[in-house]
Amino acid sequence: MKQLLTLVFLCLFLACSQKPQDEALISLIPIDIDSPLLMSSISKKMDFLEIKSESPIAGTPRVFIGDSYYYLFDQDFTTSLYQIDKNGTILNTIQFGVDDRINSNSITNLILKNNKIGIIQNGLNLTWLDENLKEDYTETLLVKASFQFPYKNEYLAFTNWINDDLSWDFVTYTDTINYVAIPLDDREYKFSYETSAPFSIWKGLVLFTKYFNDTVYSYSEQRLKPLFIVDFGSSKVPDGEFLRIENAMDMMKFFGQKKYTYLSGDIFSLSNDLIMAEFIEKGNRKIGIWSESKNTFTTYLSFYDDLLSNITLYTPSVVKDKQLAFGVTGESILENYNELSPAFKSNLSEEYSTSYFIFLADLN
Repeated sequence: MKQLLTLVFLCLFLACSQKPQDEALISLIPIDIDSPLLMSSISKKMDFLEIKSESPIAGTPRVFIGDSYYYLFDQDFTTSLYQIDKNGTILNTIQFGVDDRINSNSITNLILKNNKIGIIQNGLNLTWLDENLKEDYTETLLVKASFQFPYKNEYLAFTNWINDDLSWDFVTYTDTINYVAIPLDDREYKFSYETSAPFSIWKGLVLFTKYFNDTVYSYSEQRLKPLFIVDFGSSKVPDGEFLRIENAMDMMKFFGQKKYTYLSGDIFSLSNDLIMAEFIEKGNRKIGIWSESKNTFTTYLSFYDDLLSNITLYTPSVVKDKQLAFGVTGESILENYNELSPAFKSNLSEEYSTSYFIFLADLN
C-alpha cells in the first residue's frame, strides 16, 4: 500500500521536477598540486583516539560522529558495529552474522539521530538501536534507496538504481514524496555501487554528488542545482562509455584501463568557503578542494598531518559539527613508524599495531 501511494504522489511531481539546470556555470579546470594538502591549512587542531578491540579492526570501516559517542562500522572483516566513548573506549559491540535478522550483507547505510543509530537494510527497512546497541524499533521507509540522509524534517534519498518504481536518482520525502531530480540515464553507469558520503551539510544546504560524474550539486527548499562542475578534459568518461558495461568483468576492464578521471561520489564540507570532493584520476584517488570565494578546484595527492603525527591521510570518513574524522589502522601506523612525530609516538600504547585509530581534525 505504501509503495502504491509512493507512485501516486510521484506522478504529482513529475510535471514540475526536472533535471537540474547548470545555470550557465563554467566548468572549472583543475589546478594540480603534486603534493599533499597540509592539515594545518584547514584545521587548527588534530587529536586521535586509539581504539583497542578483542579482534583487530582492519580495512576501511566507517566512522560516525554522534552527540555523545563515536561509532565504527566494519562491514567487511569483523562485520561489527562498535560504540565508542569520547576517550576511545569501546562501550558496546554488535556483530551481524550472515544468518541474523540484521545481517552485514543486507546493510546499505547507517544514520544517526541524537544518541541513537539506525541501520538500514536493503535500502528500505530501518532498525533503530538504543544507547546500548539493543534493538529499539523498526520502521519501513517510504522510498527504497541505496543511501538515505536525514535532513531537517525529511529524508534525502540517493536511489542508485535499486528502486524499480522510481526513475530518479535524487528523491526527498516525508510521509509523501516531496521532490525528485536527476532522471536515471541508461548512458550512465546503471548498476548500484557502494557509496559512503554522497551527502554533506554546507552552510545550511546539502551537497550531493555521484560516482563517475563531474558535478557537485546543492539542495535547499525543494530545489537541487549544480554548485560547480569540474572540467576533466580529455580524460572525462565519454558519453555512452557505460553502454559497454554488461557485467562485473566489463567493469573490471573499465577500471583496468586507468585512462579516465571522474568524481568518486564522496563529498565533505570543510568550511564556509571550502568543499572537498574526492576523485579518481586515471586509477589514482586524489582530493579536490573547491573554493567558493576563488571559484577554483585545486587537486592534491592526499592530506598530510603536520599538526600531530606526520602521517599521510587519505579519504575522510565523515564531517560533523566542524570536525573531520579519518580512520587509520594500527598496521598503517606501524608501517610509518619512522616518520611519526616524537610527541605522537609517546602517546601510543605498546599494542598500538593491533589497535584502530580515529584522527579528528577541528576545522577552521
